Amino acid sequence: GSAHVYGRPIIGAEAFTAGDGERWLYHPGSIKAMGDWAFSLGINRFVFHRYALQPWRDRRPGMSMGPWGLHYERPQTWWEQTGPWHRYLSRCQYLLQRGTHVADVLAMAPEGAARSFNPPPSLYRNGYKADGCSADVVLNGMTVKDGFLVAPSGTRYRLLLLPGMEAATPELLRSLLRLANQGAIIVGNVPDRSPSLRDYPQCDAETARLAAELRATGRLISNRSAERVLADRGIAPDLRTNRVLNWIHRRIGASDVYFVANQNPHSVNAVCDFRVTGKTPELWNPLTGVVNPAAAYIAGPKTTRLTLSLEPAGSVFVIFRPPVAKRDPVVKVVSAGKTVWPPATTAVRIRIKKALWGPAGDEARTKDVTDQVQRMVDRVGPSFTVAELAAEGDPAVNIVKTLRVEYEVGGIQMTATATDPETITFATSEDRPLPIHLAMDAQGRLTAECNQGGTFTAIRRSGKRQVFRAPAKPRAVVLEEPWRLTFPPNWG
Repeated sequence: GSAHVYGRPIIGAEAFTAGDGERWLYHPGSIKAMGDWAFSLGINRFVFHRYALQPWRDRRPGMSMGPWGLHYERPQTWWEQTGPWHRYLSRCQYLLQRGTHVADVLAMAPEGAARSFNPPPSLYRNGYKADGCSADVVLNGMTVKDGFLVAPSGTRYRLLLLPGMEAATPELLRSLLRLANQGAIIVGNVPDRSPSLRDYPQCDAETARLAAELRATGRLISNRSAERVLADRGIAPDLRTNRVLNWIHRRIGASDVYFVANQNPHSVNAVCDFRVTGKTPELWNPLTGVVNPAAAYIAGPKTTRLTLSLEPAGSVFVIFRPPVAKRDPVVKVVSAGKTVWPPATTAVRIRIKKALWGPAGDEARTKDVTDQVQRMVDRVGPSFTVAELAAEGDPAVNIVKTLRVEYEVGGIQMTATATDPETITFATSEDRPLPIHLAMDAQGRLTAECNQGGTFTAIRRSGKRQVFRAPAKPRAVVLEEPWRLTFPPNWG
């Protein structure tokens, strides 16, 4: 967040750090979702940890540097197949280094010694993004224009969020008062004493006086969360989804660029409301480099709704550009008298069949949490943090535990696994493949890929209709005769 505030276009980070648990088992497919998560935080240059000297061409999958780090070098069995992965990262980093980051909230870290600080996660859960900054930015670089806070980089924010502060210097409160008087909205509480001994005890009296004056401006809101303040002011979420997704929003010239990634190990059909209107959405596939206009979307007065079908760990750039050609998107697809797009949002109940939680391989300290997980899913939905299970007893305190779940949804048997720090997410009946997937070329012509047989009628915004007929899908064929599987020689 600070890099966005100071206008730094490139944010590098050590990428895919690993310990001895990696054991030469990680590969681009297993780390992609982690990389997409880092992109969604604003990181846009990966520095791999690590590539070690490997002078022995016959030692596979490598031996230098022992067990430490991601083993990312030429003796790996998958090394010759990494071209598409590297092109994917290059495309993502190229786009994510362009333009400026879009966030509604600027969250200020407390004064004093440097410390770890993150904006409230509730903001992200409700579809808003925040950047963090130090108190120095508020003291020396922040201005207000047209009701927006403007950072030294020129990045604009709708409100300033204060942390829980026990004390604040008079200098900081003077800056906050100046911003409030210029029209800024500030959310949080301000204290009545200073952390400093300079001019003590007068500094405490000055802090208390300035705090009272700041409250009197009416621009300090202390009884509502930042997301509630934004909603009350008619500011819709930047991106509202019905699935847990990672995302980031940048603005490149007049174009709005969203990177959206599925962090789940299963496919999702995510209904996404983007806070963009009056622009044409395009889907840029960073895996292939293919760019297509969005075939089906609904443009509302404040948002544009798309349904993104993302494969496990799948990702896409949704780019809104000023319309260069009049589009006639599909707004509805019907088959056999029923609407198949937009997809229905009535989910079938997730039934937990078995859930075990404990250290991997340690059955003595593994707890059956089937009933607890069922109650969690029924109460909070198909996603929760694994560590929350400790509220009803921890089978191995201070030891990382794995949650293994077998469940059923819509008659389909599924499994899910996650460790304590992670969020576990269950597939729902809505995430089954849609009956039809539409694509549009640059000339506005529609093509369809059907996942089931039948007749489908695509209805465009203009009322124009187009019919697609798909034969029934062939049944699977069982190979009963002998067959042979071979591997490259001398690779173990």
